[in-house]
Amino acid sequence: MRILILTLLIILSNIIYSQEFNNYWHFGDSAGLHFTSGSPEYILNSSLQSHEPSASISDSSGNLLFYSNSIKVWDKNNNIMPNGNDLAANINVYGSSITQGCLIIPTPEQDNLFYLFTLDFYYLYYSAIDMNLNSGLGDVTAEKNIQLSEDEMTEKLNAVKHANGRDWWVITHSSLGNTYYKYLVTPDGVEGPFLQTIGAENLTTTGRFGEMIFTEQGDKLISVYNVEIIDLFDFDRCTGELSNWIDLRNDAPTPLYGASFSPDGCKLYISEYPPGKLFQYDICQGDIKASKTLIFDNPLDDFWMGQHQLAPDGKIYICMSYDILPNEVFDFPNENLSVINNPNAEGMACDFDTATIWLGGKRSIFGLPNFPNYNLGALAGSECDTLSTALHTINKKDAISIYPNPASTSFIISGNVSFGDEVVMYNATGQLLLQEKIIANQSIDISGIPSGIYVVQLKNNEVIKYAEKFIKVEGNYKK
Repeated sequence: MRILILTLLIILSNIIYSQEFNNYWHFGDSAGLHFTSGSPEYILNSSLQSHEPSASISDSSGNLLFYSNSIKVWDKNNNIMPNGNDLAANINVYGSSITQGCLIIPTPEQDNLFYLFTLDFYYLYYSAIDMNLNSGLGDVTAEKNIQLSEDEMTEKLNAVKHANGRDWWVITHSSLGNTYYKYLVTPDGVEGPFLQTIGAENLTTTGRFGEMIFTEQGDKLISVYNVEIIDLFDFDRCTGELSNWIDLRNDAPTPLYGASFSPDGCKLYISEYPPGKLFQYDICQGDIKASKTLIFDNPLDDFWMGQHQLAPDGKIYICMSYDILPNEVFDFPNENLSVINNPNAEGMACDFDTATIWLGGKRSIFGLPNFPNYNLGALAGSECDTLSTALHTINKKDAISIYPNPASTSFIISGNVSFGDEVVMYNATGQLLLQEKIIANQSIDISGIPSGIYVVQLKNNEVIKYAEKFIKVEGNYKK
């Protein structure tokens, strides 16, 4: 009974504190949905046109703030924001043709500021949007089209909360090879890139297409390509490292495009194109490849399966596009979205319905909004779940200080240091670099730590007594 009560409390707390940042969807050819009532209802006044990418964000109560197709930014009234034209993107008749060409990330500890990340055919950029401007309707600031990558990227772009529950990992992938580029969004801005080489090699610049998706828990990443690559990884939200690569490539290669995870993180859905089959894998089983199940075999040669998106109602929605653009075809398959009604269920029990969500006469193309899990919190028990980059004390009355700061070889923690206290140091990615018991005015050796910006904490029995941003410099620094 006690276990049942605790389980119910956890479920209720998740419902109570869940925030509705992904309540409004704008996508395709002026199509849209909102989930205000809990079920999808179509939107008829969207200004967005996009072959593939779109992103939108609402406030914590589910009220629309703004949306983008990676080229333009519209406010909640469907008007282009000041300075909201000419974002970096690859433009065609229906806007951008980059799979995951845009993504919106709230700036940590600044409720009014957002970063809009965009991909063109080659590079990654970001632009800042300030919702305090333009009478609360928002404005793209002068911090616009800031190029982050010098190497060419694929069309993959996604993000996941850092294990501290505050910062964000933003991830993309090199155009050739198998290198992931990771950026960390903190209250101080965008840091990186942090590079990691892992997974199957993409050997052709035409193999750019396909989705890259995190589980809702943030512990797994799937990356699919139109050159038959299916890479599954574990992801460490603390360090940002990918590991335990599983190659799920088919024996009979086919182009791949869409991907999604069930809410419980156990079922993986992947779709081929053209015209497309939908498969389910159980990634919580020992033999993931053996769990592959055909869910749907698209009989329509002219309609291709597009992107997947997990919705606030716990269902996965999939769009379809009519053949190659431009065209003026409006028909049943692209005037409705398909839906996986029970994505946690095994095999055909997942209940896939084709073309059942009416878009009010609007049509989908290949894309749906790119939403990270905005509600993901800190990872309890991780080595960096309490990471703080505050410049000031957590409890000023304790009169604790770190001296000198900056320093090159050592520092001292003075003040209210008690028996059992320990000092810990994290780098910018949340990796633990130093941990030792101390006494007051003890010298802490940092000669083996590279120069950079760190967080130093004084803890006792896992309770943080004090935290301060610390700068390690080279040479004989004297304050």
